[in-house]
Amino acid sequence: MKIVKYIRCVIWMLVVFVSLGLENNAQADENIIGDWSSYDNNPVLATDPITSEPYIAFDNRIFKYSEIDGWQQVGGDVEIWNGMYSTDVYMNNPLIAFDPTSNDVYVAYDLYDSINSTRIPTVKKLNGSSWQSVGLGFFGAETYVSSFAFNSSDHEPYLVYFDNDGAFNLAKFNGITWQLVGTIVGYGISSYNFQQAYYGYQGGSSLAFDPTTGEPYVAFADSLNNNEITVIKFNGTSWELVGNVGFISGDGFAYPTVLKFETATSEPYVAYRDKIMKYSGAVWQDVVNIPEEHGTVIIDPDSGDFYEAYSHNIMKYSGGSWQTVVTLGQLGSYDDGHISALVFGSMGKIYISYTEGYSGQIHVMEYVDVPVVISPSLPTQTPSPTSITDTTATGNGTITETGGEDPERLIHWGTESGNYTDSCSAGTGGVGDYSCTLTNLTPGTTYYV
Repeated sequence: MKIVKYIRCVIWMLVVFVSLGLENNAQADENIIGDWSSYDNNPVLATDPITSEPYIAFDNRIFKYSEIDGWQQVGGDVEIWNGMYSTDVYMNNPLIAFDPTSNDVYVAYDLYDSINSTRIPTVKKLNGSSWQSVGLGFFGAETYVSSFAFNSSDHEPYLVYFDNDGAFNLAKFNGITWQLVGTIVGYGISSYNFQQAYYGYQGGSSLAFDPTTGEPYVAFADSLNNNEITVIKFNGTSWELVGNVGFISGDGFAYPTVLKFETATSEPYVAYRDKIMKYSGAVWQDVVNIPEEHGTVIIDPDSGDFYEAYSHNIMKYSGGSWQTVVTLGQLGSYDDGHISALVFGSMGKIYISYTEGYSGQIHVMEYVDVPVVISPSLPTQTPSPTSITDTTATGNGTITETGGEDPERLIHWGTESGNYTDSCSAGTGGVGDYSCTLTNLTPGTTYYV
């Protein structure tokens, strides 16, 4: 008779928020280990695609975070200024991107001259210990940066910008100078999009590239059509409409716009106002409604992960419904903080930044969405599971009796107690310890083993 003893344990989601401080002037506030006093109400976050280290840009400066060194400024000040917004030039509405070949850090922004009240789109790259201009003299005064990204097909940076006359343009840097790809006519992005920056709305459009063809797509709130969402692409010679105009309705207000492609299918996804939709080649189709139309949304079509941050909550769409994964406490001394950015890291990490409206303090927090194995009260001969990652865990067991035979040593697991749909094997063996690997685990899911 074969006797096999199985472990029973529970894997559940560990929700951890750690505030990543920008200086060593730590306060006693819960989860706050540092902060930064700033005039900038709208810092921007980005993550290095290779190391997943977060970067933050504000007040003419860019910092990056590592677990070893904490926050360190990179490249010195992007623009030289005296710290007074009313009497100097400064970096306004910054957008960070990474060269897919060299992983160099680039930043695009409006160079705002507060004395002469002019704005000029500016792009710089980190060159060792300083910031180097990328192309000069192409953009005229009173033009506004809208979105900025690299094309993985030609490895060149692209910039969407517009001016006060309503011209809406896409340019790329060819290694020597910026060149106009095309002017977008028949649509508009009003300056209202940029007035929403205080509330964490970055830019007025979203730029992404078809992973198969490399064609640039732009999603934007069309100010000529009640700020309804529209997507267009450049086919190499001209702009063409993707689907129908205004496929997500507007109400006269501009909302954050997010455009991403699913790698396997090359289908574009758009998040705007109260919906996430995808384009199947003929029409835009509903994917899911967004809980709060004023929230900050990130989407990952490849994994099917959709997150939204608004007010004091971070929500995740999983298993056919939105779930609250964490509720933040008071944001600031007067609870007047607003979440300004939300980005993916790696290993289930998500970073947010929020700014206190009254004090101007900027905070960055890290949310870890990984499965963690917790062993309940078990006999001492049953070791706890070990080696936990975001998708795997090592199940450990002990066989105390075999009836003189060498049974196959198995561990079963599943998402319902008593219904174990998956298993791993440690091969055959006798009395003693054994282990095998639980695979294909989904972060944020409860498993019974």
